[in-house]
Amino acid sequence: MRWWCLNDLFFMCQVLFPDVVEEPHGDICRFMEEEGPPISLHDYENNRAGLTIAPDYKLEVGSRKILKTSIKQAWLVQTGLKNPNLRFLLLSNTITNARIDLSMVRALLMNPVLRMLFCDIIPTDEEIAKKKTKWSEEEVCLKRTEDYPEPTYTAAGLKKTLTMRHYNIIVPDDIVVAKLDTMSAEEIRPSAGDVEKAIGYDQTQFMGLLEEKPTHRGDPKILYPSRIMSLNNRWGDCDYVDYLLRYRPEYKVLIVPIVHPKDHPAPSKRCQPVWPAGPMGTLADLERIFATMSSYIASTQYLCNPTDPAEQVFRKEWIKYYLGRPPIVGRPVAMMDLGLSQDKSACYTATVVVGQDEKGCWYVLDAVRDHLDTKGQKDMFFSLCEVWKPRVFCMEDVLFQDKMLDAVREDPRYHMLLDWEVSFYGEQPLKGESKDQRIEYLQPRVRNQMIVFKREHTELISELTRYRRGYSGIKDLIDALAYIARLMPPPECAAKAQVFKDEAGIEDGILYDDIENILLYGDDSEQDIFGCVA
Repeated sequence: MRWWCLNDLFFMCQVLFPDVVEEPHGDICRFMEEEGPPISLHDYENNRAGLTIAPDYKLEVGSRKILKTSIKQAWLVQTGLKNPNLRFLLLSNTITNARIDLSMVRALLMNPVLRMLFCDIIPTDEEIAKKKTKWSEEEVCLKRTEDYPEPTYTAAGLKKTLTMRHYNIIVPDDIVVAKLDTMSAEEIRPSAGDVEKAIGYDQTQFMGLLEEKPTHRGDPKILYPSRIMSLNNRWGDCDYVDYLLRYRPEYKVLIVPIVHPKDHPAPSKRCQPVWPAGPMGTLADLERIFATMSSYIASTQYLCNPTDPAEQVFRKEWIKYYLGRPPIVGRPVAMMDLGLSQDKSACYTATVVVGQDEKGCWYVLDAVRDHLDTKGQKDMFFSLCEVWKPRVFCMEDVLFQDKMLDAVREDPRYHMLLDWEVSFYGEQPLKGESKDQRIEYLQPRVRNQMIVFKREHTELISELTRYRRGYSGIKDLIDALAYIARLMPPPECAAKAQVFKDEAGIEDGILYDDIENILLYGDDSEQDIFGCVA
């Protein structure tokens, strides 16, 4: 039985938790206990320079109420029993939650069956009472053969500073969660600042805390790289999981929603509960639970999908892209939506530059956003004026933002607007108009593909496709885009007359459009602003 507990996590979970069954817990167990690529001890000792040892990254995203945290705690115990010299960091959003997590690991280690099977590794009550080993709310240490400053298991909150510490396995478990002041009847969403902190921790702390030296998992002759095992719920479309999925391709991912997806390879399982023997094992059970919450909360917390198709205002299939130089007529217009501060949790300063063809179709030429101070906002403004020389460049004129208009007019570069023939003024929202109303006015244009985008404007596309009614996420670029309808002149449907016709050496003549494009983008004999070459 000891061998089975050490080598089969699903078996061990069945010993510890009576509710664990093959579907869906078997796949979760196998995903967790699968180690990274093995390294021979002989090769590591004799050919270390020739080995590439990269950490093992895993991400599990699971529905609520499917025992993913319980299985994780069993995996922590099993892996520690395989090699008590390993060091684990149990990381949570707060130290309180991390202590609760570690208390469950302590409880499993006190299980009578495990204490009988692993009496050589798990400390006795007497050893704990006499403080011969670390056994507290934040530190638990098994009997081991090597001495380290870190115990076997350490609990820490995201705000705790860990210096001169190294761990073989780091387990971030919901390091970002929603707080009461960010909850509503429609959604449960962490603040943007909390998400940014978790991303910053991921980018700056994990690699420093992770032990570079590989370690064994029971067989000293076979070593494995260190691991980050991240467990998370979905909270929204711009949450920490979204960051990992988009920017950390090294993560192996397991997603376990409460129901099987519609494209499941087994037709009989499509849209059926993943845990038929569990508390939400029938469609009727799911309907009863989902009836108590908004569709978006159900979609994020249980279906692991932060995009509820029923609530999408702008669908991905409506997005149309262009390549090269767009067929715009005349000069573009630009709109800047000012952010409040450089704070990562504040709104962005966002600017879009849009041109129009003769049929009134918009082409988004530029779309940028950033957290900027006043100097950075002015630099963005004048830089875009110089590059695009728009006919009109407006700033949203509300609250303090009228001071920004004065700051631009007092800037030494302001006289250049006259040379560039750029009209500059503030634009105020209509009386009684909300930001959401303004944004949703764009829907008919997007649906009919009368706004065309560039693929590299990923932040704008992300804001657009993730937006929904009552949305509290990022929507600064699309708000700037919504103002464009007030700045754009009526389309010139008729083609402009030719200036020169049948001149010597010119077969097709020259159009006004040609002259304007040369003035706006430069001679076609050189690469223009769109990267086109004649």
